[in-house]
Parts: sequence; structure tokens; C-alpha cells
Amino acid sequence: MSIFVIVLLKKHLIFGWLLIAVISTASGQFRYEKRPQALFSYEDKPAYNGITIEAVPFFFKGFSLTYERHIAKGHWLALQPVYYTTVSFASSRKSDIRRMQGFSVALYHRYTYFEIDKVGFGLYLQWGGMYYQNHIVKVDGVSDDIQKFGIDIALGFRQTIIRPLYFTFCIGYGERFIIKNENRAYMKNFLDHGYEGPALSIGFGLGFRF
Repeated sequence: MSIFVIVLLKKHLIFGWLLIAVISTASGQFRYEKRPQALFSYEDKPAYNGITIEAVPFFFKGFSLTYERHIAKGHWLALQPVYYTTVSFASSRKSDIRRMQGFSVALYHRYTYFEIDKVGFGLYLQWGGMYYQNHIVKVDGVSDDIQKFGIDIALGFRQTIIRPLYFTFCIGYGERFIIKNENRAYMKNFLDHGYEGPALSIGFGLGFRF
């Protein structure tokens, strides 16, 4: 009788172990596995700031860096100060500038509405305002003090060259409003320092993110 009980217990233990093995194997086959995310997916990509060396101000004897601050998903604030200065580059024409010293500052909100992370490409919309002030002295000694402000809206793109370097370009529409220009100087077109009215807003530069 005792031998029969022992054999019966062994059979139940073997059956129990087999049942546990089958259940654990089945659960392993149907276990949910989290799919790996993209290497630079937007959700887990760390927020970054950037500094851009702007090229357009160089054509107007200006030196500029734009600082971009990440504030929310897809949104940045961009602060762009420009310092204008020159040593004499006058010629024989009376309209040429002998000295110039001034500054401008712009503040933009940038929204990135489309991105291809794998190639480091993004499209953005930016809008904001600027203030400009300059003291200009001509070769004949006549000086002009110019102050104005403006508003801009533009579309642009950013392309990563090699991390963390990138190239950026934007183009859009702007308006310029004169605060002070007593001599009504430099008002021929939107490229002039004293221009007032609709203007082409354009910018491009090389930057790095951090």
C-alpha cells in the first residue's frame, strides 16, 4: 500500500512539473515585448539650445549671433543681437558712409512643425519683432541718427551637417516703421538703413547645438 502511494505521488509531481514547464514556455512565447524606439525619436531626444553665426548682417557691416532657447516641445525662443560698426570705407561719393555705430536686437518665436530626425532636417515657422538704432556719419560730415522697429514672419529650414553643426535658412515678409530719421536718409529700398515699409525678411547662417 505504501509503495502504491509513493508511486502515485511521484506521478503527480512529474505531471505538476510538466504542467509548470508548459505554462512558463507558453507565457514566454506570448510575452509583450516593447519595440525599440528610433535612435533620435522626438519623444526621447533631449531638448537642446543653439547658437548661430548669422551671415546677412555682414553685408551691412554688422556682426551677429543668434541664441536659441528651447521652451517646449517643438518651440524655441531666438534672441538675435546685431552690432554695427565700421572704420572708414568711404569713396569720393558724398553719400558714402565714413563712420557707423549702432545696434539692433530681434526676438523671435520659432515653431518646428516638421522633422526628419534620421537626416537632421526640420521645417520651422518663426515670427517676432526687432528694434534698430544707428548713428551714421557721411564723408561730408553730415550725421544721421536712425531708429526704427519692425515685425517679421518667415518660413525656414534647418539641416544638420554633422552633429552638432547645422545650417539654417529662412525667408519671409516684414514691415519697418521709422521712429527717428530727421534727414530722411538711406530710404531708397528695404536694404537701406533708414527704409520704412514692407521688406523682405531673410536670414541664413551656420550654428551648433548644445
